[in-house]
Amino acid sequence: MPPSQIYFIAFFIFNILLCAAYFRFKTKSDEIFLDKKVFEKREIEEIFEKRKIIYNRACKALPLIEEFVKNESSFEDLLKFHDQIHDVNFPLPKIPEISCKTNVIPRSSVFNASESMNLLICLPPKCGTSNWQKAIDVHFLNITQGQKAAKEFEEKIKNNTAGMEVYGLIPRIKTEKLFRAKENGEDPKNIYKSKYKVANVRNPFARVFSAWHDKMRNGTDHLIKYGKYFEAIGVFEDFENIPEKGCKEEILEILYKKRILYKNGFRAKTDFVQKNGFRTKNGFCTKNGFRTKNGFCSKNKMVRNPFFFSTKSVFVRNPSNLKTNFFCNHFKENYFYSFEAFVEYIASNPGDSKKNGHWGTLFRQCSACSLNFSLITHLENSKKEIPFLLEKINLKNEINVGGQYTWNGTKRILEESDRPPDELHWQNVPKETAKLIYKHYYLDFIIFGYSTEEVLKYVHSSNSRKQRPASDKITSSRKYLQSFGKQNDHFKKFSDFICTN
Repeated sequence: MPPSQIYFIAFFIFNILLCAAYFRFKTKSDEIFLDKKVFEKREIEEIFEKRKIIYNRACKALPLIEEFVKNESSFEDLLKFHDQIHDVNFPLPKIPEISCKTNVIPRSSVFNASESMNLLICLPPKCGTSNWQKAIDVHFLNITQGQKAAKEFEEKIKNNTAGMEVYGLIPRIKTEKLFRAKENGEDPKNIYKSKYKVANVRNPFARVFSAWHDKMRNGTDHLIKYGKYFEAIGVFEDFENIPEKGCKEEILEILYKKRILYKNGFRAKTDFVQKNGFRTKNGFCTKNGFRTKNGFCSKNKMVRNPFFFSTKSVFVRNPSNLKTNFFCNHFKENYFYSFEAFVEYIASNPGDSKKNGHWGTLFRQCSACSLNFSLITHLENSKKEIPFLLEKINLKNEINVGGQYTWNGTKRILEESDRPPDELHWQNVPKETAKLIYKHYYLDFIIFGYSTEEVLKYVHSSNSRKQRPASDKITSSRKYLQSFGKQNDHFKKFSDFICTN
């Protein structure tokens, strides 16, 4: 046999062996990959199942959980009971026979897509709501109005022209129905009969920061919507540090240029303030023929600060009285108040009745124990959980929840390894305040499956050397909200605690 034929046969045999080895390796690799996917899916399934068990245990123990919140329970006692509820092998203590009602709220975060998708889903504010909302809206329109309507709305979303329409397409549940069912001796869990009942939630510590970051930004729209809370927040601004050089003058100049002049928390009818029938002239306020300093108007011809809002006068406090450098930084970043002041307002006003829905409890927004949620997903783990969840509710091939892989507190990034921990935002918050935040959102942590470890990482990141505000500031904040509550019919009907004898 010629050498060339020998070489050809040898080369042919070598390639056959190489291909066999490759396909054997590929098959083995595919098996390992499939085994890994099956294992991950089973792991996620177990997480959802455990959350469901915890949810049921917590709702059963709701009267006891409320007692811990109402009483002067120590931080350690709260953690201990939290762990007991989450330990599915630990027998629940004896639960008093107390009736727990449903609070009636004007705008629930639970969307009722029962007829179109056999779905009831709670999408509370500041929990990645917009991504879910847009995805479900498009599918909802496709089912109810056809492909053309869905495509048109999808274009609106891409062009950022959908606006608040995003939150109004799918009907919300009526909490009044849940309340009436309980009053009539019925089980409210049977009112809405969707096959899939989903709660999309977020760690309350991260959610509070997101609410501040979004809703305390300077702007007319935010001022009108949230200005009524400003007095209760503003009393907690920190004045300890020495100001940066030029900070006060810079604030005055920016305020004057922006014409941020308000009365009772709202922008005046013109660019300048009208007070007692006198209109401003040439950028200055007139009062009985006199002009005030720096173009701002007040009773005694003294400059007052348009930064904090008051119902008693047009302005409160002069920016020249500010004694902190962070105030300048926050103003440049367009925040009305610092995160620390916002957190103190929440911690100093127990109960949910005087909180806006964007930072109110998840328990309230989702009517948690009045609906039988079967699937609870955490925004923090959305990368793994959303694909599983969509498959579970038969929407895997129907919708795409954008952004589920990129959440990091308040901004989206690409690489998970680059994410700064959310708890770092709490470094300037007093530790005792962080503990009170935990107590305020105690039901959320327990009912929706956030462990004590997920509490402690935030509390441990807070500032143990920093003291809480003086008691007179706390009292002032509460007085502002008491006055506010008297003028709001919703607050008169709302109960901070729903389990009563």
